[in-house]
Amino acid sequence: LCHTFLVGGVSAMAPMIFFIFEAVSCMASRDGLYDEQCQNTTWAAMFLSLYLVIITAVAIASRTVPQGERGEGMTYSNLAILRLKMKEKVQGALGVVTALVSMYLFSVLGVEGAPSMVIGSVGLGGAVTLGVAVLIEFASI
Repeated sequence: LCHTFLVGGVSAMAPMIFFIFEAVSCMASRDGLYDEQCQNTTWAAMFLSLYLVIITAVAIASRTVPQGERGEGMTYSNLAILRLKMKEKVQGALGVVTALVSMYLFSVLGVEGAPSMVIGSVGLGGAVTLGVAVLIEFASI
């Protein structure tokens, strides 16, 4: 468990450090949080880091549960012929939504312009979507 936590945690920290560095460098080179560009970058970096923490925690938690208790799960053969359970279809759809939200937030990093409430709304929507997917995952463990 300790090895899994260290390996999984360290590999997830690299992108989070990048996002935090983007926000801090923006604040240092400009007028702090009073700069409009830094507000957008900070919000986007915060939500992206939150997503990485949640995804890493779920991955680590699901690896600690023995395979016998988890059930068969999704196999490549079932995926190839699209024979998936309803739970797996819903989780896949929620994963696609979270990925699209993450791509939008990543594209917003460093974009100049007025502070956009869309960033907060989209980020919160992605967090809720990811939260529902996590609840579905933990309900099956």
